Amino acid sequence: MNKKTEELRIGKKIKQLRELKNFSQEYMATQLKMSVPGYGRIERNEVDVSMERANQIASVLGISLTELISFDEKYIFNNYANNQNAFVINSELHQDDKKALHDLIEYLKQQLEAKDNLIKELVLGRKQTK
Repeated sequence: MNKKTEELRIGKKIKQLRELKNFSQEYMATQLKMSVPGYGRIERNEVDVSMERANQIASVLGISLTELISFDEKYIFNNYANNQNAFVINSELHQDDKKALHDLIEYLKQQLEAKDNLIKELVLGRKQTK
């Protein structure tokens, strides 16, 4: 299979999207009501994927069929690289995990504020002693 043909195959895109979502092959197979080896064959492009199955896969991934077919990992990774300061939280996180992350962020903000206040006090103390 030449490089151009390989790019047109959907299995590679499905695998990349699954990995971006942090889904296991087992999870995907269960959601699609198929065996794990059968699902693995899809990702390895060993079988043709029907439009119906592609729609089901897109649904499990939470995207449209058009997004699945047109997915280009170069765009995702280049876009991420250009936004180095971006903080992305996976929308698939469990509510408890989201709350824990939120609480941690709030705690760290408080710690930063306390550090800033301490620095101000130290700087002001030095100015007053001079």
